[in-house]
Amino acid sequence: MRFFRKFGATPHFLGRVNFFRGRIDDGKVKLGEAEFKADWAAQAENLPAVGYVRPHDIEVSRVPQNSQSVLSELCYVYDLGSVVRLELKRKDTGEILEAELSRRNYDELSLRPADTLYVTLQHVAFYIDGQLIRG
Repeated sequence: MRFFRKFGATPHFLGRVNFFRGRIDDGKVKLGEAEFKADWAAQAENLPAVGYVRPHDIEVSRVPQNSQSVLSELCYVYDLGSVVRLELKRKDTGEILEAELSRRNYDELSLRPADTLYVTLQHVAFYIDGQLIRG
Protein backbone atom coordinates (compact mmCIF):
# COMPACT_ATOMS: atom_id res chain seq x y z
CA MET A 1 0.00 0.00 0.00
CA ARG A 2 1.34 3.38 -0.91
CA PHE A 3 0.48 7.02 -0.37
CA PHE A 4 0.98 9.40 -3.28
CA ARG A 5 0.73 13.10 -4.07
CA LYS A 6 0.57 14.76 -7.44
CA PHE A 7 3.73 16.53 -8.59
CA GLY A 8 4.36 17.09 -12.30
CA ALA A 9 3.36 14.55 -14.95
CA THR A 10 4.32 11.44 -12.99
CA PRO A 11 1.31 9.37 -11.86
CA HIS A 12 0.67 9.94 -8.17
CA PHE A 13 -2.33 9.52 -5.91
CA LEU A 14 -3.30 11.12 -2.65
CA GLY A 15 -4.51 8.54 -0.16
CA ARG A 16 -4.31 4.77 0.01
CA VAL A 17 -3.72 2.92 -3.24
CA ASN A 18 -2.50 -0.52 -4.35
CA PHE A 19 0.29 -0.56 -6.91
CA PHE A 20 0.72 -3.38 -9.45
CA ARG A 21 3.47 -3.88 -12.01
CA GLY A 22 2.55 -5.46 -15.32
CA ARG A 23 2.93 -5.24 -19.09
CA ILE A 24 0.84 -4.22 -22.07
CA ASP A 25 0.73 -6.73 -24.89
CA ASP A 26 -1.77 -7.37 -27.68
CA GLY A 27 -3.96 -4.44 -26.53
CA LYS A 28 -4.28 -5.81 -23.01
CA VAL A 29 -2.67 -4.79 -19.75
CA LYS A 30 -1.55 -7.89 -17.89
CA LEU A 31 -1.16 -7.62 -14.13
CA GLY A 32 -0.17 -11.16 -13.21
CA GLU A 33 -3.09 -13.43 -14.15
CA ALA A 34 -5.52 -10.52 -14.50
CA GLU A 35 -5.92 -9.03 -17.99
CA PHE A 36 -7.65 -5.77 -18.86
CA LYS A 37 -8.48 -4.33 -22.28
CA ALA A 38 -6.67 -1.05 -22.84
CA ASP A 39 -7.22 1.87 -25.18
CA TRP A 40 -3.56 2.18 -26.16
CA ALA A 41 -2.98 3.94 -29.49
CA ALA A 42 0.80 3.44 -29.63
CA GLN A 43 1.99 0.59 -31.79
CA ALA A 44 4.66 -0.51 -29.33
CA GLU A 45 3.80 -3.68 -27.48
CA ASN A 46 5.21 -5.53 -24.52
CA LEU A 47 5.89 -2.36 -22.54
CA PRO A 48 5.95 -2.04 -18.76
CA ALA A 49 2.63 -0.90 -17.32
CA VAL A 50 1.56 0.12 -13.84
CA GLY A 51 -1.90 -0.30 -12.38
CA TYR A 52 -3.27 1.58 -9.39
CA VAL A 53 -6.47 0.66 -7.55
CA ARG A 54 -7.89 1.93 -4.29
CA PRO A 55 -8.66 -0.57 -1.49
CA HIS A 56 -12.43 0.09 -1.65
CA ASP A 57 -12.36 -0.75 -5.39
CA ILE A 58 -11.35 -4.36 -4.77
CA GLU A 59 -14.12 -6.92 -4.65
CA VAL A 60 -13.47 -9.97 -2.46
CA SER A 61 -15.29 -13.28 -2.90
CA ARG A 62 -14.91 -17.00 -2.36
CA VAL A 63 -15.50 -17.80 -6.05
CA PRO A 64 -14.14 -16.05 -9.15
CA GLN A 65 -16.43 -13.27 -10.41
CA ASN A 66 -14.92 -13.09 -13.92
CA SER A 67 -11.71 -13.75 -15.84
CA GLN A 68 -10.04 -10.83 -14.03
CA SER A 69 -10.48 -12.41 -10.60
CA VAL A 70 -7.16 -13.28 -8.98
CA LEU A 71 -6.56 -16.03 -6.43
CA SER A 72 -5.27 -14.59 -3.14
CA GLU A 73 -4.64 -15.58 0.45
CA LEU A 74 -5.96 -13.56 3.37
CA CYS A 75 -3.02 -12.60 5.59
CA TYR A 76 -4.39 -10.10 8.13
CA VAL A 77 -7.71 -8.58 9.14
CA TYR A 78 -7.82 -5.04 10.56
CA ASP A 79 -11.08 -4.19 12.32
CA LEU A 80 -11.72 -0.47 11.83
CA GLY A 81 -15.29 -0.37 13.11
CA SER A 82 -17.78 -0.08 10.26
CA VAL A 83 -15.00 -0.89 7.77
CA VAL A 84 -12.72 -3.93 7.74
CA ARG A 85 -9.34 -3.72 5.99
CA LEU A 86 -7.89 -6.94 4.60
CA GLU A 87 -4.27 -7.59 3.74
CA LEU A 88 -4.06 -10.19 0.98
CA LYS A 89 -1.25 -11.90 -0.89
CA ARG A 90 -1.77 -12.61 -4.57
CA LYS A 91 -1.00 -16.24 -5.44
CA ASP A 92 0.14 -15.38 -8.99
CA THR A 93 2.68 -12.63 -8.22
CA GLY A 94 3.15 -12.72 -4.45
CA GLU A 95 2.24 -9.01 -4.29
CA ILE A 96 0.57 -7.76 -1.13
CA LEU A 97 -2.60 -5.71 -1.52
CA GLU A 98 -5.21 -4.13 0.71
CA ALA A 99 -8.96 -4.34 0.30
CA GLU A 100 -11.64 -2.60 2.34
CA LEU A 101 -15.03 -4.16 3.00
CA SER A 102 -18.09 -3.04 4.88
CA ARG A 103 -18.60 -4.79 8.21
CA ARG A 104 -21.72 -6.43 6.76
CA ASN A 105 -19.90 -7.81 3.71
CA TYR A 106 -17.07 -9.08 5.92
CA ASP A 107 -19.53 -10.85 8.25
CA GLU A 108 -21.40 -12.40 5.30
CA LEU A 109 -18.16 -13.86 3.89
CA SER A 110 -17.09 -15.25 7.33
CA LEU A 111 -13.44 -14.55 6.55
CA ARG A 112 -10.51 -15.93 8.51
CA PRO A 113 -6.74 -15.49 8.04
CA ALA A 114 -5.27 -18.05 5.61
CA ASP A 115 -8.56 -18.28 3.66
CA THR A 116 -8.14 -18.61 -0.10
CA LEU A 117 -10.16 -15.89 -1.82
CA TYR A 118 -10.64 -14.23 -5.19
CA VAL A 119 -10.08 -10.53 -5.64
CA THR A 120 -11.46 -8.57 -8.56
CA LEU A 121 -9.89 -5.20 -9.31
CA GLN A 122 -12.39 -2.46 -10.19
CA HIS A 123 -11.64 1.04 -11.55
CA VAL A 124 -7.96 0.37 -12.19
CA ALA A 125 -5.92 3.35 -13.43
CA PHE A 126 -3.23 2.21 -15.89
CA TYR A 127 -0.08 4.12 -16.78
CA ILE A 128 2.39 3.36 -19.55
CA ASP A 129 5.48 5.56 -19.82
CA GLY A 130 3.84 7.92 -17.31
CA GLN A 131 0.75 8.35 -19.52
CA LEU A 132 -2.72 7.46 -18.25
CA ILE A 133 -4.51 5.00 -20.52
CA ARG A 134 -8.14 3.95 -20.45
CA GLY A 135 -9.07 0.41 -19.63
